[in-house]
Amino acid sequence: MFGSFTVQATTMPPTTPEPKADCQAQADIVFLLDASGSVGSTNFGKVKSFVHDLMTSFDIGSNAVQIGVDTFQTNHKAEFELNTYNTTRDVQAAINSITYAAGGTHTGEALKFVREHSFAAAQGMRFASCTTLSSCNSVVSLGQRNVYSGFFRKVVAFR
Repeated sequence: MFGSFTVQATTMPPTTPEPKADCQAQADIVFLLDASGSVGSTNFGKVKSFVHDLMTSFDIGSNAVQIGVDTFQTNHKAEFELNTYNTTRDVQAAINSITYAAGGTHTGEALKFVREHSFAAAQGMRFASCTTLSSCNSVVSLGQRNVYSGFFRKVVAFR
């Protein structure tokens, strides 16, 4: 009544390329911390603690995740570059040593600084040598912006 039939399983090829054999997951991450007057020293300490504790989530090293930290207020500053530290302990110690500055909240200029300065080869930015390389910027702020002129234009240009 019913004929026999055969089920044959097929394997589909992967949809994403495999990383190179000598390449592990890499990322270049720059944290931009708001050190302006609207944050206050207590909240700035909380932001530093958050970023410090987050470092245990990463495999930090020159062939893994590289971390940089910039701060901003009226002025912006590279606290340390992507290629400065190669261990979690050293990155955490550097984060602990960052001091609160106060000043205005010049977020747009700080984003431009990160784009033009921090994500550069001279500061350790790696370019697609591996298919798994990612780079990103994280802005950490508990304050309110107080400089509006050109802010949104600069954010769009940052993309």
